[in-house]
Amino acid sequence: MTDKQASKTAQHQKAQNGRGSTGSVSLETLPKLKKTTLHPLGEKIFLDRYALKDGTKSTVQVGDTVIVAVNLETGQREIGTVIGLENGTVKIALRDGEVVERALEHIDKPLETDPAQMLDRVARGVAEIEAPEKQEEWRQKFRWLLDEWKFVPGGRILTAAGTDQDLTYYNCYVIPSPRDSRKGIIDTLSQMTEIMSRGGGVGINLSSLRPHHAYVRGVNGRSSGSVSWGELYSFVTGLIEQGGSRRGALMLILNVWHPDVLEFITSKRQMGRITNANISVGITDKFMEAVRADADWDLVFPDTSYPDYDDTWDGNLDAWLAAGKPVIVHKTVKARQIWDTIIESAWASAEPGVFFVERYNKMSNSWYYAPILCTNPCVTGDTLIYTAQGLVRADELYAAGKNVDLVLDRRFGCTQTTTEASPVFWTGKKQVYRLQTKEGYYIRATADHRIMTPRGWVALKDLQPGDSVHILSRKGSFGVEGSLALGRVLGWLVGDGTIKKNEAVLSFFGEEKQELAPLFAEHVNELVAPLTAAKRRYKIAPINVKDRDEARIGSTRLYRLASQYGLTETKHRVPDSILRGSEAVQRGFLQALFTADGTFQDGGDKGASIRLASNSLELLEDTQRLLLNFGIASRIYRNRREAGYRPMPDGQGGLKPYWCQAQHELVISKQNMVVFADEIGFLMSYKQEALRS
Repeated sequence: MTDKQASKTAQHQKAQNGRGSTGSVSLETLPKLKKTTLHPLGEKIFLDRYALKDGTKSTVQVGDTVIVAVNLETGQREIGTVIGLENGTVKIALRDGEVVERALEHIDKPLETDPAQMLDRVARGVAEIEAPEKQEEWRQKFRWLLDEWKFVPGGRILTAAGTDQDLTYYNCYVIPSPRDSRKGIIDTLSQMTEIMSRGGGVGINLSSLRPHHAYVRGVNGRSSGSVSWGELYSFVTGLIEQGGSRRGALMLILNVWHPDVLEFITSKRQMGRITNANISVGITDKFMEAVRADADWDLVFPDTSYPDYDDTWDGNLDAWLAAGKPVIVHKTVKARQIWDTIIESAWASAEPGVFFVERYNKMSNSWYYAPILCTNPCVTGDTLIYTAQGLVRADELYAAGKNVDLVLDRRFGCTQTTTEASPVFWTGKKQVYRLQTKEGYYIRATADHRIMTPRGWVALKDLQPGDSVHILSRKGSFGVEGSLALGRVLGWLVGDGTIKKNEAVLSFFGEEKQELAPLFAEHVNELVAPLTAAKRRYKIAPINVKDRDEARIGSTRLYRLASQYGLTETKHRVPDSILRGSEAVQRGFLQALFTADGTFQDGGDKGASIRLASNSLELLEDTQRLLLNFGIASRIYRNRREAGYRPMPDGQGGLKPYWCQAQHELVISKQNMVVFADEIGFLMSYKQEALRS
């Protein structure tokens, strides 16, 4: 609301009330609703997770917008339009032009295809709690508040409000620890299943369950332990669908005094264990004091033979001890052994987290109401994460809703390149900070996001200027899409290409005309062949430019290819398909970009270097990340040439001052040049020979 609108509203309220007290905004003062839009990924998440859908799929017909599972193994889903229906098989044209056929069960039809429809429904549903004569007034007020995302309710509200479905309006629940009996375990499973089936996430503290191998008097047997029951809860979580690609969300906690804690800490380092839950260790102040003093730490559990054990034990060890009831010490270890195991496992598998039980309760705003025994747990959505499928944005991993294989730094002592991690989950809106290194690498994250440093994991807020942080120190992993030819053509287009109104042009100068232009003509013909509608295919060949030492390869079909990869909108960038593409397509892109715009400089005593200059900092930052996936570290120097007017050719044989943007430079030096020569290399032989020598 503008200052002028606010002033008018206040005057209207004062006139209505007859005094200067505050009042509700009247309907007449609400501005006209504006278009509430989403970017492409946001649209996909909206259609997949939040839009009301035809659950029976009985209304699906040609022309409908649908969400389709394009990869049944990974669960990747895309937006498309139905172009054919036959015997339960649906033919769908995806947004990128690809046509796929899927069984009806693998598509969803959103009944809401515009966010405004969802917001209308939510406003109406929320207003239904009011008295009938007030509902329309509050519907309009709330709908105005939702417009343009001025206020965004929780995801479960967006899904449930205004529907006739029995869904929860709450995102997260912490349910009581299970009673230590078969019935108690199954009762908790039932509660968890019921909540998840209605869209909620669940946190469970497993510390109430007796440890592995403990005696079970009723059946004269031994317990399988708390971790095994955590696996049961995790397994069932993976079975529950919450609409679209969304699955149940589960947090499991085991307190640090529990005899199973070491097994729990290392559980996710074993393939297939607890794959559908996050885990955290409940840490007490006494334990941290023992770690500081390098003292012994008792792993204990109540004496299960105590008369009222079955009726009173609920997982709260402090209450049990305060009542004078007995515990059994199952094992004594060094506190630092547990702490070191937590650190090592977090390095190896990104879990467990730590939940400071007493700190949490002492600092909680609801400390007076009830103790907090568990929690249901940041980087920004645009953060690129090194995965087994290349560099993928965090919000896309969230949209997929699946476990993800992440690249491991070799300093974690693991031989494998990747390890499985839990799905990315959305935590809400928080203050975000940018951590910037002098080499050019950066991350945007919350203050409590942990960063790996030479001294271990450190919260972002605790880092100081001059601190060192770890970056990937090994060759990463790659996707499966894209060829060497595609990478090269897109890389040259970014480096020495031109996007015209309906044509994309690759330019080659000097020796490039003979050595590279014919090769790139072959690449272009291979890539544009599927885009050729005519029966007769016209080959694209280099054309020499009169009175210029230049050859060009231009084509309207090449423009269409460039458009598919987003380069007709912003040319100086690394396309997302390259970041998540195959090793060949990433290598080809870097080869072409560095050959077109890069140089090798022999600095004599100062040392040699490979350099790439650009006025696009975004291009250099993405290129830096791409190089790191090959194990090549680099440094970006900002503003090597300041922005300003410079004399440039005016096209008439003279010079004229033109405004020039600031120029930045990416530099590869020392041992990283050897890796570049082996992994990437220049396409021009004279550059590559100079680098090799």
